[in-house]
Amino acid sequence: MRIEIRGVIDYGNYQSERMVFDVVCDCNLCKYNLNTNTNHSYSFPAIIGKEGDVIVLYTQQGNDYQIKEKDHTIYYLYWNQNDCIWNKNIYAQLEYKAKINK
Repeated sequence: MRIEIRGVIDYGNYQSERMVFDVVCDCNLCKYNLNTNTNHSYSFPAIIGKEGDVIVLYTQQGNDYQIKEKDHTIYYLYWNQNDCIWNKNIYAQLEYKAKINK
């Protein structure tokens, strides 16, 4: 996996609930989906993540943006949900969408 889940922060607080990911190897994020056991799914946009970058995925509504730091970029993404998703009974899984060439 080229991105890893760091964890969920402020679950249950709609204004700040977010999941944080680390990019551990250069990759195109659009090849990944985030799925929960409650049938929520998020498809990452076409962003070329570089090793050391950080992805912050907010549950709330908003517009995606990024901040370039000295040696990495922090991507702030928005799931645009109307309510909180996370609690202690919810789990998530990253899915890599591999293209199979025949």
